[in-house]
Amino acid sequence: MRLLLDTNIFLEVILEQADATSARAVLGSIATNELFVSDFTIHSIGLLLFRRGRAEVFDSVVQDLMAGGISPLTVP
Repeated sequence: MRLLLDTNIFLEVILEQADATSARAVLGSIATNELFVSDFTIHSIGLLLFRRGRAEVFDSVVQDLMAGGISPLTVP
């Protein structure tokens, strides 16, 4: 099953919000080669983290996404 992941799935985990456990379960339940993220999602996460002064977290998120095999997609 292929999934295009929404920004909020990642933000739940990154910001340790109320549904972080559920978001981790989604991320852990599907093979990473079946997970995709839009370039817009990556930019949205970056914008939020840079505004909060957490640029180093954004670097880590991008590295983890790419190293984990989650594929970025450009959505026209």
